[in-house]
Amino acid sequence: MSATGGSGIGSVLSLYRQVLRIHRDKLPGGVMRQLGNDFAKSEFGSHLKSPKTTKEQWTSFFQQWDNYLGLLKGNAPEVEAERMSKEMDSMALSEDQLKRMEELKRETMDHNSHSSEQPKKN
Repeated sequence: MSATGGSGIGSVLSLYRQVLRIHRDKLPGGVMRQLGNDFAKSEFGSHLKSPKTTKEQWTSFFQQWDNYLGLLKGNAPEVEAERMSKEMDSMALSEDQLKRMEELKRETMDHNSHSSEQPKKN
């Protein structure tokens, strides 16, 4: 198994390129973009160079950077809803609590989809 937990160096480089592209497209030029790029370079480099990075650490690394990409792409509500859903699965909630959580999740998603709609320009 490779250092990337079976994901392969190609997957790591692909993710890194996605991060740099989203920085180019979404972060203001200058200091913010440079700070983001420098941080990504440091994180990816340290994980690739470390022989002690475990499969679990790679999985978490990929998940966190995917979440970050979702945040910058504007998909944060979906990412957060998925995370909350996974956490709910591990909680011992009553049937009523589960129904209420699902209702709140739907309402939040509906609200977010309506608020992200851009008004038409004349």
